[in-house]
Amino acid sequence: MAYQLTSVTEVPDRAALEDMLLEYCAIILEKFAAAGGPRTYKPDDLFASFWPNLHKFLPPTGRLILVHDENQRLVGCGTLRQARPDAGELKRLYVRPEAAGHH
Repeated sequence: MAYQLTSVTEVPDRAALEDMLLEYCAIILEKFAAAGGPRTYKPDDLFASFWPNLHKFLPPTGRLILVHDENQRLVGCGTLRQARPDAGELKRLYVRPEAAGHH
């Protein structure tokens, strides 16, 4: 399977990205709970700050990378946010299980 990585300046399909990031948040919360963390959080709680802060993950101070498979299904993403003038922070790196380990 071939994959296409794209750095975007706007989100082409908000629903697809939101669906995938909520999936990512659910996995993070499950791992957190398995490590002894509370089960009081919901995926929406973690995701709530994404859209209001999207500008931080877009040029000129950030990057949003989307990964699509051959069928144009969104299977991965990653964000880079400027932490200070000389440093960035990688956030929300996620690849759906069916695409993990492929290149």
